[in-house]
Amino acid sequence: MFEKITGHQNAIEYLKNLKNAERIPHAFLFFGQDSIGKRTVAELFIKMLNNKEELTPDIYYPIYPSNEKSNLISIESIREIKKFLFLKNETFCKAVIIDEAHQMRNEAANALLKILEEPPSKSLIILVTSKPDLILTTIKSRCQLLRFYAPAKDETINYFKKIWKRDIDLEKMVNVFSSRIGFLK
Repeated sequence: MFEKITGHQNAIEYLKNLKNAERIPHAFLFFGQDSIGKRTVAELFIKMLNNKEELTPDIYYPIYPSNEKSNLISIESIREIKKFLFLKNETFCKAVIIDEAHQMRNEAANALLKILEEPPSKSLIILVTSKPDLILTTIKSRCQLLRFYAPAKDETINYFKKIWKRDIDLEKMVNVFSSRIGFLK
C-alpha cells in the first residue's frame, strides 16, 4: 500500500507495526516540513486500517483550512467531526484528518480537546501540521507524535525520474524545493 511513497520508511514501519500489534492510538500528530507527504501517509494508513482501496465518506472525513472562509479551522468544523465520529460505525475505524491543524481557532482547539479526552470507539483523528509548536500542549499530550522528515535528495531525484518524462535538471529542482515532493508534483 505504501509502495509509491518516497521516504518516510521509519514512520511507515512504525504505523504498520501498530496495526499488526492491534495497538492503534485514537489520535496522531503527524508533523514535519510542508509538502513532504504527511497527509498522503495519513490517507494510506486509514486505507490500510480499513482494508480499503479508496477513502469513502463513511470512513473518512477531511478538514482543510482552505475550505474555511478565513483559512482558520472553525469550531463548526470540529462539531462536524464529532457528529461524524459518533455515528454508528460498522467499519474498523472511522477517521478524520485535520490538515494544517495549527490553523485551528482557539474555540475549535478546545472543542477538539474534548473529543480527544473521550474519543468514540473505532475512531482515529490525525492532525497534520508543519508547525507543531502552534498546537495546544494539551492536544499534543493526547496524540501519538510522529515526525516526518524530507526524503533524501537521491530518493527524491529517483522518484521524479520514474514519473516525469521531461528532460529537466532534476537535481536543480530538488535543491530549489528542498526535497519537498508536494511542491514538485
